Amino acid sequence: MSRTPTILMIGLPIDSAVVPEHIKAQLNALDGQMRGLGVNYQFVGAEPEECVEKLRRVLSGSKVDGVVVGNGYRSVSKFTVEFEQLVNIVRECAPTAKLLFNTTPADTIDAVKRWFPVEGGTEK
Repeated sequence: MSRTPTILMIGLPIDSAVVPEHIKAQLNALDGQMRGLGVNYQFVGAEPEECVEKLRRVLSGSKVDGVVVGNGYRSVSKFTVEFEQLVNIVRECAPTAKLLFNTTPADTIDAVKRWFPVEGGTEK
């Protein structure tokens, strides 16, 4: 891949009461960090009741190379159905996109580097 990768992250809204302050700070810093690496990055904050349709709308209008589903959807058992739906929407609407996994927003760049040739990264 020689062009700039486009990465989308969907997660709970940054201003949600359930998102811890340190995660909010990491999410707020991530945009600048990604752009510093030359990555086109978009964060989509979505409440559980709207996340599936919101992701479908965003993916329908854009080409993405990688998608990160935030840990709030991945690790909270009450959101298992939403996580499953989000993964399947990615497969349906962006079948060539890589699914990227992080442990916190702070290591999202590591996930991007595993799949895309950005500064300091390796391509698979």
